[in-house]
Amino acid sequence: MNGVRGSFLVVVAGLALLTACAGDQADDEINFLRAKPSDAPDMAALYEGRLMLSEKCLYLESGDGSLTHAAIWPLEFSLTEGGGVQILNEDEAVVARVGDEIRVGGGEARGFSAEDLEENFIGNAAQCKPPYWRISDVEVVSP
Repeated sequence: MNGVRGSFLVVVAGLALLTACAGDQADDEINFLRAKPSDAPDMAALYEGRLMLSEKCLYLESGDGSLTHAAIWPLEFSLTEGGGVQILNEDEAVVARVGDEIRVGGGEARGFSAEDLEENFIGNAAQCKPPYWRISDVEVVSP
């Protein structure tokens, strides 16, 4: 009976360890912000900068090296970390990688309350420093 009880304790301890590791892994995840569907018209401003990762958030970096906007991607886009951090479009084609100089259409979004952030964006937008740039399309200028 002690052998069964000991085995049970080993299994429980192993599950607790796996759960703790999974929790740590989730803490390391990139906060990939996406826009929820909206009736608002698409923004048509243009921004050119480098796509950077800082404090688990994706930012647009200006020519002087400052992080100017947290990136909010279209709902259909996704993120993968295979071969570096890459952004995929709705067809799962790579449209940008961290470190790429990119040109993005869209517009600046600022002045959101915590409730507005939760209502309009997927991801923990409050974790990323404002202002935000709501991206409508993206083109790599220089990898």
